[in-house]
Amino acid sequence: MLKDQQQTYTKSDFVIPIAYALEQKASIALYRLPGETRINLLVDFSEYPKSFKRPLEDYDKGFLIVPFDRGSEKHLLHPDLYLNNEDPVMDQVEDHSKLDMSLKEELVRRIEQNASADHLPFHETAFESSKENEDWFHNYVSEGVSMIKSGQLHKVVPSRTKDVQIDPKLNKLALFNALCSAYPNAFVSLISTSKFGTWVGASPEILVKSTQKHFFSTMALAGTKAYDEELGLNEVLWSQKEIEEQALVSRYIINCFKKIRLREFEEIGPRTVRAGNLVHLRTDYKVDMEATAFPELTSTMLELLHPTSAVCGMPREKARQFIETHEPFERKLFAGYFGPVNIENNTYCFVNLRCMSFHEGQIRLYAGAGLTADSKPERELRETELKFETLKNILDQLNALV
Repeated sequence: MLKDQQQTYTKSDFVIPIAYALEQKASIALYRLPGETRINLLVDFSEYPKSFKRPLEDYDKGFLIVPFDRGSEKHLLHPDLYLNNEDPVMDQVEDHSKLDMSLKEELVRRIEQNASADHLPFHETAFESSKENEDWFHNYVSEGVSMIKSGQLHKVVPSRTKDVQIDPKLNKLALFNALCSAYPNAFVSLISTSKFGTWVGASPEILVKSTQKHFFSTMALAGTKAYDEELGLNEVLWSQKEIEEQALVSRYIINCFKKIRLREFEEIGPRTVRAGNLVHLRTDYKVDMEATAFPELTSTMLELLHPTSAVCGMPREKARQFIETHEPFERKLFAGYFGPVNIENNTYCFVNLRCMSFHEGQIRLYAGAGLTADSKPERELRETELKFETLKNILDQLNALV
């Protein structure tokens, strides 16, 4: 099946505009929203993504990228080129002067001759070698649990990475397509910029959503189990630890509502949902921004939520300091958030989970595990391995096709 998927994107019209954009050192965001089949491509031809400090409601339309570090700037890719697989290619270019037609024709010829997207010049950045191992993660978890039991933390979310060697010819567009198939209800993305390098992932967690600037929604997603295809989702049994972990995230969101004196919201859940080879507990929260007279709710909640207790911990600042002290790598875009803003009058910001970053000849996978007082190091290690598993299996299959 993956071979057919690779051919789909190898010969896709997306290859031509992506090749053109990358030849121009442009930034790109290729993405598919959860539950949809439409794939969107946004290209910003400027040298670097623009940084913003204004409220989200004041942004132009574009693709927002925000790292995990709360002190980091927000970056917005401007849609100099925006298209999707339901519209004619190249029909939505805002500045036609940026398209050198002779170069475009050359790229078309090159792609038709090679019939391959393997050599597209995606952006790459260097990353520090990680000194982590299983013993290190066991100690990290044990210290986190001790902090929780002593009352210094209510929850903390340690993370770890896994570096995997890949063939340099691995087709990143085929990888994107494979993730679309494996995660039909996730936000699947391929982002490539000179500042952040190239990231691919499939996130199951929405941070904030605003539809038609009228309805706001967010979710509490926590607790992790391996998906058992012989069980219905309503038959999954959850331990006290997992229920408590998800309840802490839900309480965090409700406390954010209380801080802004928002009492009129709809709460749905918790319920069991599937994300690839895993299942999670999820509670949805919805607000009518017109009825509550709170038009700036989306940007207000972004500031209150990020980084959420699902990826950082509680209290947030103490948990963040604990993470920075113990993790021998930068999270960068992992556990940050991104997504299209003010496009078709809708905004979607997703937490960047189930993701990987690309470097010369290898990729780095990222995964975290939420700790409570009942956490055990070996179980949390296994949880991170489960989160790596779907991504690594897809990578292995695509590597075998090169």
